[in-house]
Order: sequence, then structure tokens, then C-alpha cells
Amino acid sequence: MQNLQSQQEQLSRYRQEAKQRPQEPEVWLQFGDAAFDFWQNAGQGIRIAKEVNQISLVWEWLEERNSALEEANSAYSRVLKLAPESAEAMAGLCQVLIEQFEPAKAVTICQRAVQISPAQSDLYLALSTALIQDSQWAKAEVVARQVIAIESNNDDAYYQLGNALLGQEKVDEGIVALQKSISLDPNANLAYIRLGDALDWKNLSEEAILAYRQSIKVAPSYPLAYERLGQVYSKQKRWEEAILVYREGLKYFPSEVNSLKGLGNALVKLKRWEEALAAYEKVLSFDPEDAESRQMRERIVQQQKVKPTSP
Repeated sequence: MQNLQSQQEQLSRYRQEAKQRPQEPEVWLQFGDAAFDFWQNAGQGIRIAKEVNQISLVWEWLEERNSALEEANSAYSRVLKLAPESAEAMAGLCQVLIEQFEPAKAVTICQRAVQISPAQSDLYLALSTALIQDSQWAKAEVVARQVIAIESNNDDAYYQLGNALLGQEKVDEGIVALQKSISLDPNANLAYIRLGDALDWKNLSEEAILAYRQSIKVAPSYPLAYERLGQVYSKQKRWEEAILVYREGLKYFPSEVNSLKGLGNALVKLKRWEEALAAYEKVLSFDPEDAESRQMRERIVQQQKVKPTSP
């Protein structure tokens, strides 16, 4: 929490400096970096503040985070107006556009950055991320391999290579790349998740379960591994285990809709109607237009005469 408060103070300071020195690109670059750093780290700080019941901080940081990503975009864009060849601003803007799910724009910016600074592996990594987000799998593979040529022990490059290969349905090659990423960084939780996905695609369910479990071990507050693990258990009709996993993940992210749906489905299979109804109604509290959850709620109500608690 103290770290995030320091970042918030730094962001406020750079915001003020940018107003006072609007023609200095370095100030805008620092402002962009501060805004993006705050956006990246605010989620964890907000969760901690919730746990210790610092509700005023939660709301303050939520409001600040909501605007920080757009502020970063504007700041990096301002740098490029003042200094069009700034690779640092291009790299920052590329990352922001990826987070804003603007992959085509991100690809264009990252390609420019790579042309200006062809020896910087982090720029290639950003470009490969944008290409993957834009489903340009073959190009992403080429770029990831370029990073590996520059830095043969770059775990992120092998992770990106694995993603690019899986996107082309080169599953065996993707598994090898992801295993290499994990060997270089045993705490790479995202690599474990993607490895689990690849193993699940090959119907290697027990191996997939081990991969997802390892992801949870190294990053217990990251929700996606719980969702994926719950899905594997559900496919195997291991409903009790699926319920336990979904509920564990929902402790960290109570609004994770896919996990709530998975939980509801598993509870329905065990005819635990009231608990299932509660799960689907929680989905509808976040997304009232979710047709699947409305249908499931009506099915439970009609078949079991369980009274709904929401319209």
C-alpha cells in the first residue's frame, strides 16, 4: 500500500510538472511512465486496501486507476509530437495500446520503435505481444525468434513464441517453447497457464491439472488459473473438485463471471439448487443481460420451485 501511495504521489507530481513545462518531452515521458506504472500496480494495492478495510483508499485508487491508462496514452502521444523519434515513448505507447485492446495501432507504433532501436529486445517483445493480440500468429513467431536470437535466455521470448505457435495450432512446438520459458523462470505463472491450455488441448488432463496447480502455487491471487482448472475438472465430471477450485479463485476476484458460471454449472450437476441459483444471480448482478445465466436461473426456478432473489 505504501508503495502505491508513493507512486500516486509521483504521478501527481509529474502531472503538475507537465502542465508547467508543456514543451519538454522528457517531462511528458516521465508522466506517461508514472501513469502506466500506477495503472499496472493499482490492482494489487486496491485488493490489499479492501482486505484491511481501507475503503476510502479503495475508491480513491479506483478513480485514479480509471484515468491513468488514458493519461499515459496522452502523455506518450505528446512526447511523439515533441520528439517524433523517441523510441521510449513509442514503447510506452505500444504497451498502453495493448492494454487498451488496440492491437492494430500497437503493431504500427511498435514496428516504428523497432526500426529506430533494432537492438532493444523489449521492443520486439512488445511487438510480438501486439501481433499475438491481433492474431498475426506467424509474424509474432518470427519476432519472438528474433528476440531469442538477441537474448537466448529470455524467458518472455519463449513464452511469446509458445503463444504464437499455439495460435498456429503447432501444439507440440508450443509446449516445448513454454517448457523452456518455465525452465528459465520457474515462477512464470502465465507460462504455466498456457502450458496447461496446450496439454488440455491434447487431452492430457492430469498434466494440464499439474500445470494449472503450479500457476496457482506461484501466483495464488491470479484468477485465470482457477478458471482453467475448474474447466478441466468439469470436463472430467469431477464436480466437487471444480466447485472447490472455483470458490477458491472467487475469493480473490468475486466478480469473475466465467468462474461464477462454472461454479453454477457444477452446482447444478450436483442438484445443489439454491447454491447454483445464488451463483447465477451473482453473475446477473454484474451483467444483467447475460442470456445464459438468465436461462439457467429460470431453469432452476421452474424445475425446483426455488425463489429468485432478483428480477
